Amino acid sequence: MNEIGQTNYCNQVVGRYLALLATAIVLSSCGQEPPDTSPIVRPVKIMEISSLGGGTVREYPGFIRAAESAEVSFEVAGRIIKLDAREGIGVKAGDILAVLDDTLFVAEFDVAMANLNKARADLNRSENIFAEDPGAITQERIDSDRRAVEVSEAKLTQAQKSVDDTVMRAPFDGVVSRRLVEVFENVDAKQPIVIVENLDRIEVEISVPERDMLGRGSGRRTRAELEAIQRAVKPMVALSAFPDVEYPGTLSEVATRADPTTRTFAVRIAFEAPPDAGLLPGMTARVSGRFQGNAPVRVPVSALAANPSAEATVWVINPDTMTAHARVVQLGQMVGDEVDIVAGLEAGEMIAVTGAAQLAEGMQVSRFGGSP
Repeated sequence: MNEIGQTNYCNQVVGRYLALLATAIVLSSCGQEPPDTSPIVRPVKIMEISSLGGGTVREYPGFIRAAESAEVSFEVAGRIIKLDAREGIGVKAGDILAVLDDTLFVAEFDVAMANLNKARADLNRSENIFAEDPGAITQERIDSDRRAVEVSEAKLTQAQKSVDDTVMRAPFDGVVSRRLVEVFENVDAKQPIVIVENLDRIEVEISVPERDMLGRGSGRRTRAELEAIQRAVKPMVALSAFPDVEYPGTLSEVATRADPTTRTFAVRIAFEAPPDAGLLPGMTARVSGRFQGNAPVRVPVSALAANPSAEATVWVINPDTMTAHARVVQLGQMVGDEVDIVAGLEAGEMIAVTGAAQLAEGMQVSRFGGSP
């Protein structure tokens, strides 16, 4: 067979093969079922976060204090001539606690009143002269007399306040817990005379070292941050007199400046004790809580993915719908083929630990046979 004949023969063979292949494809497609459009259910291994570890539970000694407490003092100096405050006796807001000798202050008030009367008389005379003969007195003189009245009125108000300040009253309903002076003593302005406390609301104050304050939010805490600390710490209060009974506490204040001597931070925890407990300020108590933070959750590296912002994520599985949802987490140290997650997960949640790269938001998953 010459070259041309051989070429024609090869072309015929190829043509017959292609025709047979096309026929086979057509025949096979005739009996093929339509493609499956049902949602993809991805089998994954699932890990349940059984516990966040709880951190190291620490105990701190503290003391009972009234949530509302005030060292009451006079605004002026003088000699105490009456002292009705008695330690342990309840008072109502506005009750008289102590009185100073007001002789000097009343005299100053009388002088201020006399000066005001004179200034008003001068102004009245000047205005009458101006009304009868405008040229007999200048406008500047009238304005000067008017200013003299205003000054005298201000001095009278100040003198009246000094007289009023010789009487010290209870700032709120409470109990006189301490009396710091005795009757007939000479006292200075702003010198504490008695301490009044409201025992209806009780707190425990503790001193927390700086190592347990780290990781507790920003220095300028918002109410939401304080509530987040409350959920993490879960403080419990036990009284020294009843050490086996604990009361749940609520963080009320967290200092942001350390004590210069002890280098600790004052933390106040409010709690509700039985009315018949007889708690008084100064009694001792202890507070327990996870002040050091939660222990990390260790998961396989295969559970990690990354979102478009390059943040570390895991796929949290909704147990009701068995759908996957991305959650940004904070990573800790890596140990072998596992990594610590220090924030972003809660106890009881389920995460996918395999196939993270193949999952998508809202994708249906099923529990792989080897899942724990």
